[in-house]
Amino acid sequence: MAKRARCSLSTIDNWIASKRSIDVDRLLNLLEGPEGMECFEAFLAHVPEDLRERWIARENLERRLAEAEAEVRRVRNEVAERQISLDLNRK
Repeated sequence: MAKRARCSLSTIDNWIASKRSIDVDRLLNLLEGPEGMECFEAFLAHVPEDLRERWIARENLERRLAEAEAEVRRVRNEVAERQISLDLNRK
């Protein structure tokens, strides 16, 4: 596992003992390759259900936020284009 995660065995031991937070980059290393899905399922089986639910809720909120930010950018661009059009029509 440490080899796949590209970290030390003590890091993995600390993850298991909950003495250290799991580094997302290391976790993603575990998921690379043909056995990645199996590793993910094994990892997820050890994550408490309430934590999984919080992850899902956070992911949903982050997606909604990204969509809202994209909409704000779209509206701002539209406003800027309309302003330019109005300015050109005045001249």
